[in-house]
Amino acid sequence: MQQMALALVLALPSTVRAHGIPVDVAFWGHFPADAAQCQRMLSRAAAVCARQALRAHFVCLEAAMAGSQCVPAALEEEVAAVEQDAAQRVAAACTELAQVQTLRFIDIPEVLTDVRNTCRELDAFAAATVYGPAMVPSPPDLGDDTVRTCIANAARSAAKLLWFAVRAQRRAFDQIATIDLNPSAKRALLERARRRIAAAQERTRAYLEARCPADDFDAIYRRQPRRILETIAQRADCFAERVYIQSTVTCPIAVCGNGIAEPGETCDDGNDHDDDSCPSDCMRRP
Repeated sequence: MQQMALALVLALPSTVRAHGIPVDVAFWGHFPADAAQCQRMLSRAAAVCARQALRAHFVCLEAAMAGSQCVPAALEEEVAAVEQDAAQRVAAACTELAQVQTLRFIDIPEVLTDVRNTCRELDAFAAATVYGPAMVPSPPDLGDDTVRTCIANAARSAAKLLWFAVRAQRRAFDQIATIDLNPSAKRALLERARRRIAAAQERTRAYLEARCPADDFDAIYRRQPRRILETIAQRADCFAERVYIQSTVTCPIAVCGNGIAEPGETCDDGNDHDDDSCPSDCMRRP
């Protein structure tokens, strides 16, 4: 019963890719004030949406893991309300076609689609990464206090690192969007963001390992905390690709078989067997 409830609320969203043709960051940025304001709002709205959606998702998943009620329809309704709020904020800031085309979007509906996709994908990815082990054919004992403590701390650590990484990317790109910078200065800002994210990843690893020893973590997740947190931190690059239409910082390619369901996959159980709940190509069939 727990696995069924978790599977329902961990289902990855079906999203449609949307945005204009990206360019190298050397040719991206220093937009007029109204376009830069539109860019800042859409990046903030996407980040806030994902954060609120993930918070709701984690509460629901924690309840399901404990054997309590978690209603997928209610979760979907809550996430939809968060998305609607984000869309309204963006629509209020991005009112002219010229604004969004300056940012290299095709039109305003495309901007709103990107915000929704970013919100959904960040939320679903983080939730599947943290709670996915509870769905595998031989899941850990969810009644074990050690297992529950490890998963709870993994959730806390993943969320904290993800939002730090997204915020670091936002700060760099929002400066590039606003200020007249040469290519080397732009790349320096992005490199500084990467260093800050790497340092935060190490701090988060130390925090997590202090609360869930590496051997216990490996027994649950079949990989070390460092690898999980590295994958979480890389989602900031996906955020940058979705909301800043540039080709310098892009989402890592999904790796089927790494045990983490990523955009483009509908499942990933970490093996290449076709006779279980997740086929070897990481695509569940209807």
